[in-house]
Amino acid sequence: MEFVRRYPTAAYIVLTYAFSWTCWSVFQRNYLDGNVWALPGLMLGLFGPGLIGILLAAVLTPGPRETRPTLPALAFVAAWIPATALITLDQVLDEGRAIVWPTIAASAAAALAPAFVVACAFSGRPGVRRHLRSLVRPRGAPGYYLLALALFGGIWGLGIPLSRALGLPVPARSFPPAAGTVGVVAAVALTFCYTFLPNALSEEVGWRGFALPRLQARHNPLVASVVLWFFWAIWHAPAYFGGFEAQSLEDTITEWVLMLPVAVLFTWFYNRTDGSIAVTAVLHPAMNTATRYLPVTLGGVILLAAVAAAAVARDRMWRRVASTRPSAGGG
Repeated sequence: MEFVRRYPTAAYIVLTYAFSWTCWSVFQRNYLDGNVWALPGLMLGLFGPGLIGILLAAVLTPGPRETRPTLPALAFVAAWIPATALITLDQVLDEGRAIVWPTIAASAAAALAPAFVVACAFSGRPGVRRHLRSLVRPRGAPGYYLLALALFGGIWGLGIPLSRALGLPVPARSFPPAAGTVGVVAAVALTFCYTFLPNALSEEVGWRGFALPRLQARHNPLVASVVLWFFWAIWHAPAYFGGFEAQSLEDTITEWVLMLPVAVLFTWFYNRTDGSIAVTAVLHPAMNTATRYLPVTLGGVILLAAVAAAAVARDRMWRRVASTRPSAGGG
């Protein structure tokens, strides 16, 4: 406990890696072999960043309950039902599973993690509620949220004609199976809503909601972004190297490199909205949805690097921020 209080960011990273990687090592092989009952364990690993952030927020800012338990319970049910539906649809449309009771039951069990995070946003524990306040009470101008929603679609979309103008190849992009069943527009909406669960309610609650403000309390936004980028990228390793999101070494290294300007932009949005988790909770699934449906071209990468460089220069991100909003106690 003394280590956690003195070094909350280091404790967060160690516990997040230990929790997620343990879950994945236990469950992902069974999931890849077709065992749908491994899905809840896999989802639990995906929610490591968010769950560990909530745990440490509760530990670092203890205090008596300040609200009645009925509100968190209602929030839990209100989140659990649509989360179950989204996970079930993903299993059926993209994973090719039949709509049978094991699929629905496993999806309902997997939906417990996002429902728990939503319920915690209304927790009576002061540290937890403060940690998640900006998730349910967004800060900043609405324009930042609209920009977050459209940014990566615009970057990858404009990257296509830019690549062609420069004589660069434009790789073909195959749509996920859901697009052939429900249509492209519905599939895009489904992808955004489904990826919102782990992207927004776990990764952003943890990496940006817990770790980033504490890193910025010690470093300027640019350095904080680089440090967070490193640990955020490597956290995905078990999923990429032979796991449930397996890809080649070349693709993995390319993605990790691209995550650096992405991490800088996430920090820029976070700071521009006075430390709002909600804006990165929109940005993250919007980015992954755009990447799934649009080709990532060299022209798009050039635009991404230019936008990130412009953000660094515009806000002088090499300077310390005037103030940060740590979601809970600790430095």
